[in-house]
Amino acid sequence: MFELLDAFSGDVLHLILTAGETAAAAAPAAADAASAAGQAVADAAAASATATADVAAAAAPVANAAAETAPAATEAVKPASEASFLDDVKLFFEQGGHFMYVNVCSLTIALTVVIERTIRLCMSYSINSRRLMEQIAALIAGDQIERAIKITSGGDPRKPIQAPLARVVRAGLSKADEGEMEISKALEEAVMETTPLIQKRVNSLWSISNISVLIGLVGTILGLISAFKSLGAVAADKRSEVLSAGISEAMNNTAFGLGIAVTCIVAHLLLSSKAKAMIDELELTSIRMENMLGKRLEKKRAHAIQKAS
Repeated sequence: MFELLDAFSGDVLHLILTAGETAAAAAPAAADAASAAGQAVADAAAASATATADVAAAAAPVANAAAETAPAATEAVKPASEASFLDDVKLFFEQGGHFMYVNVCSLTIALTVVIERTIRLCMSYSINSRRLMEQIAALIAGDQIERAIKITSGGDPRKPIQAPLARVVRAGLSKADEGEMEISKALEEAVMETTPLIQKRVNSLWSISNISVLIGLVGTILGLISAFKSLGAVAADKRSEVLSAGISEAMNNTAFGLGIAVTCIVAHLLLSSKAKAMIDELELTSIRMENMLGKRLEKKRAHAIQKAS
C-alpha cells in the first residue's frame, strides 16, 4: 500500500515538474508573440490615422469650394424664383388671348379709383378732429372767433384747409355773430356740400366689379367660340391641343375678371366704411358747433342785458 502511494506521488511530482519546465520554456515565446501583436496594432492605428489625415486634407479644398459657392447659389435662387413668377404671369396673359387687354383696362380703372380715393380719404381729408375741436372750443369760450377761423384755414386764408371737417367748422365760425338761425343754415349747407366730396367715386367701385365679371365672361365665351371653331380646321391629332388652348383662354379671362371684381368689392367695403365714418363725424361736429356758438350768443345777450340794466 505504501509502495503504491510512493509510486503515485512520484509520478505526480514528475508531471508537475515537467509542466513547470514546459511553461517556463513557452513564456518567452508568448511574450514575443504579445509584443509582435501589440506592434502590429500600433502600426495599424498609425496607418489609419495617417489615411484619415490624408482624406481630411483632400476634402478640405472641396469643403472650402462648397462654402464659397453656397452664397452665390443662395443669391441665384431668388432671381430664379422671381423670373419664374414673371414667366407664369406672362404665360397667363399669352394664354388668355387678346381679350385680356380689355381686362387690363378694367383693372387700370379700378386701381386708379382705389388709389385716388385712398389718398383723399386717408391723407388729404384726414385731420385730427379731437385736437381741432378742443382748440376751437377753447377759443369760442374765450370769444376769439377770428383766431379760430385762422386755425381752420391753416394760417393762410387764401389757401384754406380743404378737409371737410375744417370746412364745416369754418362755415359755422364765419356766421358766429349773425344769429343761431344763420349758424344752423351755414353748418347744414357745409355738411351737404362736403358729403358728396367724401362719397365721390366710392360707389363706382361696385359697378366696376360687376362690369369686370361681365368682361371676363365675354372673354370666356369668345375663347370657347374660337376653340370650337378651330376644331374643324385642324387634323384629328391636333384637336386636343387646339381645344386645350381655347379652354385656357376662356378660363384665364374668367379668372382675371373675377380677380378684378374681388379687388373692387374689398376696396369698396373699406373705403365706404371710411367715408361713412367721416360723414358721421361731420354731422356730430356740426351739432357741437351749433351748440357751442349758440351758448356763446346766449352769454353775449345775457351780458348785454346785464350791462344795460
